[in-house]
Amino acid sequence: MRQLIVTGGYPYSTHTFVIREIAASIAAGNEVYVLASNRGDKAGATLAARLGMPDPAHLLYGDYANSRLFAPSLCRFGRRVRSAADVAVYGRRLAERRKTFFCHALSRLPRLDLIHANFAGWAFEVGMPLSQILDIPLTITVHNNHEQLRRRSLHSLQALQQRAAALALVSRSSQRIWAQRTGSEHRLRVIYNGIELSEFPDRQPDTADSAPRLISIGRLAREKSIDEGIRIFSRLKQKFHDCIYHIIGDGPERAELESLANRLGYRESIIFHGTLTHEQVRKQLANSDILLHTGVDESFGLVITEAMAAYKPVVASNSGAVPELITHGETGYLYEPGNEDRALNYLTSLAADAEMRNKLGRQGHKVVEERFSWPAHMERMEQLWLDALAMKP
Repeated sequence: MRQLIVTGGYPYSTHTFVIREIAASIAAGNEVYVLASNRGDKAGATLAARLGMPDPAHLLYGDYANSRLFAPSLCRFGRRVRSAADVAVYGRRLAERRKTFFCHALSRLPRLDLIHANFAGWAFEVGMPLSQILDIPLTITVHNNHEQLRRRSLHSLQALQQRAAALALVSRSSQRIWAQRTGSEHRLRVIYNGIELSEFPDRQPDTADSAPRLISIGRLAREKSIDEGIRIFSRLKQKFHDCIYHIIGDGPERAELESLANRLGYRESIIFHGTLTHEQVRKQLANSDILLHTGVDESFGLVITEAMAAYKPVVASNSGAVPELITHGETGYLYEPGNEDRALNYLTSLAADAEMRNKLGRQGHKVVEERFSWPAHMERMEQLWLDALAMKP
């Protein structure tokens, strides 16, 4: 199968699921091309190189908003290209740039069998129009968080649901939000993200000999609520004086979060690592005791399943898809968003009880094996693509 993957940026360290899926599709014998708006980041490139990045000739970069207003090509006058440019939605000037963008992409691509788009935005803006120009099936994985799904125009959601062969939502909660907005579950499937368990070391039983090490992983943006984690940690620190808090990730809130750590007087105990490679993240997880996940409205929560794969218990905000991943009291603890007292109580119990940390960690790892393994994920994705191809007359 010749497959085009459409994504907003490639390879991004925060989009490891996209990188892995591309590598797995290539390993399965598919000829994979990637169309992305930008070149991602260094940590993402490191992971892509390790897993098997596509042939550079199969990587196409371009953003229709920055394409030339006009380029001499008969392609832009074709009926399907003019329709895909969609002057009614984008206006005349941007529609002309879209024609240039589509014609350039078409000139670089071979005959394709299927387009798979990641995220609803680029699926609507690029994936769907290209599938209409080429008259080939379109499948979509909707990684968008819940707030993004609520903000997207109803027109775009309905158009994708009508024209795509299938849409994979990464959790039941995301599926419910989409169906509530459009009024239909037609063509919606739930395919959870997967974890490559072989990349995580065998369990090393936690002991009570060292100070508890707390870790949070995510983009330092408002929706991740890392400020909540810092406040909770500052109170935990009063009970466990030697505990350390590792924060992995970067983003627009970093300076404000560092300032908060300074004001609370625990800056030396709160380590901001910035963006790390996936290998470095796994090492940090292995050396930690508890994952604190404060994010809300998550469409999935990949770092939660990664922590479970690493045998770590999780204390997480009971929001979005998180309850689909964690069974309260068995693989971790759930607290209502903003209830810092309850989160502190759970962290205090786990910090004082290595045996309980080990028990929850073992049970979490078993859940990942049974429900979120990478082979199981790819089996479902490959079936999605085969079903889409079978629908074409």
